[in-house]
Amino acid sequence: MTSQNWNATNRIDRIAQLANSYREPRNRGRVMERQHPTCQIITDHFDQIKNDRSLTDKIKTMTRFKQEARQTRKKLNNVRSAYETKLPEVDSKSSTATLQREVIESISSLDTLIEQENQTREAFANDEKLVRLFEHLERLTNDDRENLAEEYRDLAF
Repeated sequence: MTSQNWNATNRIDRIAQLANSYREPRNRGRVMERQHPTCQIITDHFDQIKNDRSLTDKIKTMTRFKQEARQTRKKLNNVRSAYETKLPEVDSKSSTATLQREVIESISSLDTLIEQENQTREAFANDEKLVRLFEHLERLTNDDRENLAEEYRDLAF
């Protein structure tokens, strides 16, 4: 976590990915016996997030909305392509109308999914546990990060 660049744009997705990875069987129950004090504080904050059922449910919901929106975008692009192909054909007004209706329905569905994802993302981002983690990460300077990486390299050899 300390080696990554966290900003307002990427931090929600990154923490969601990290928390999701701990649901995988290979990562469950992993415990570090000794940690650097800086890492211990971050780990404590992160553990509170990944062990909070309501937060992990928000992550799952946010991920599901994102995947559904991606699928809806694909469907919309396919329908738009089919619609644009049918436009020159004068004799197929009923199929053109059907495609037009599908485009409108897909756009509406996509708007709804995006709004739901944004609401879930906002609820997740404003959670007190997440705010505390990011406040701590923001207090780390580049020197702190470099010192931590150097100490880790020293321990590894």
